[in-house]
Amino acid sequence: MALRHALQNLINNAVTYGTDGEKWVGLFARATSDAGVPMIEIRVEGSWSRIPPEEQHQIFEAVCSRPTAVRDQIHGTGLGLNLVKKIVEAHGGSVNGESEPGAGTTFIIKLPSLPMEQQHEVQPHSLG
Repeated sequence: MALRHALQNLINNAVTYGTDGEKWVGLFARATSDAGVPMIEIRVEGSWSRIPPEEQHQIFEAVCSRPTAVRDQIHGTGLGLNLVKKIVEAHGGSVNGESEPGAGTTFIIKLPSLPMEQQHEVQPHSLG
């Protein structure tokens, strides 16, 4: 349920803050691996690109008050992306965001495809 809310937050952000006339949202999922652990990668892509490179390191902070968000009068509690990060990490995953002015923004969630207690069963073992 929490993961559903995290994805809804990212999708809502894409729709809400998409550029005028070009509001589009892409949602992609694929199987991948990280250090031999089977993972699921989920990408939420959108046409919004209001996060300058110098402010991208702040986007997952609680109550982020980026200068651009204040200038553009982007309203909200400032907790959405922080909660997304906490939810994803609580499930053993990671999340990051990439934004390029004029090109859009992508949030990438990586989650283990197996419960944490079963991951050791599929990790490569060294032959000693």
